[in-house]
Amino acid sequence: MGFLYYIINFLGQFICAFLQKKKKLTRDYYIRKKYFLCIFFPKIVLLSFCNNLKILIGVEILKKFVLSLVVSSGLILASHVTNANAEENSKNEFEGWTSSDYAEYEQGKKDYEELINLEKEGKSLNKNTEQSGQSEEVTPFAEPKPDGSMGITGSVLITMSGSSSSGSSWVGGHAAIVVDQYSTIESFGNQKVASKNGVRYWTNNFRQRYPDATRHDVIGATASEKKSAVGLAKSFLNKPYNFAFGNKTTTDKFYCSQLVWRAWQLMGYDLDYNRGKFVWPGDLKKSSLLN
Repeated sequence: MGFLYYIINFLGQFICAFLQKKKKLTRDYYIRKKYFLCIFFPKIVLLSFCNNLKILIGVEILKKFVLSLVVSSGLILASHVTNANAEENSKNEFEGWTSSDYAEYEQGKKDYEELINLEKEGKSLNKNTEQSGQSEEVTPFAEPKPDGSMGITGSVLITMSGSSSSGSSWVGGHAAIVVDQYSTIESFGNQKVASKNGVRYWTNNFRQRYPDATRHDVIGATASEKKSAVGLAKSFLNKPYNFAFGNKTTTDKFYCSQLVWRAWQLMGYDLDYNRGKFVWPGDLKKSSLLN
């Protein structure tokens, strides 16, 4: 705007100087003409330009622009807050750990690497593949199940390539419990959108999100027990993510595999294969109680 003003001002001065040189203007008339052309006229032009610009753009477009600016600023601020909280939680993860905690943590990393290598080689753990004795009831739904849907009510889904945490003491992997073919219950602590962290419902497209995902069912569990385990997992919805991985017995906050373990542990099935302080996704995968 300032640049346009100076251009018009310069043209006004040029015209006045030219006319005075040609003796077309007296000195008094020259001063009045110069004021009009160099000061008053540029201001009128600029005001007119601004008003026309408002009409051209439209009030609604201006509103949308301002709204998008506010929303973008809010998302950026939320992301910074989430990242700051994650960094703070990460700093406190190792606080209070004993030598046995570190030993179990190292074992967890070894188990994780073992499972990753088995997957790369196309092999599986030598485990009992006995089913629970319950037939897979297929409930007629009005809508088709999501792409990548896995398991039935109570199934445990595990991936070694995914991760629920960006914490420095997280060994790796992710786990979920199946509600039905449409949804799962999972807990994350590494989502950029803060509302997605903690215990939440997720679309049951687990295979689509994690191509290496495997489905496991609790051996011997009845259909009623499976529904009850899911009901317990639902009671933990909206609880925050647990960065204190060694505190698996708390019910105030949950990490992914702790959530799955707790729901089934309350039903009398301890899916933590080594019964340690931590319960990693790899611990669930190696459990003899899962097929």
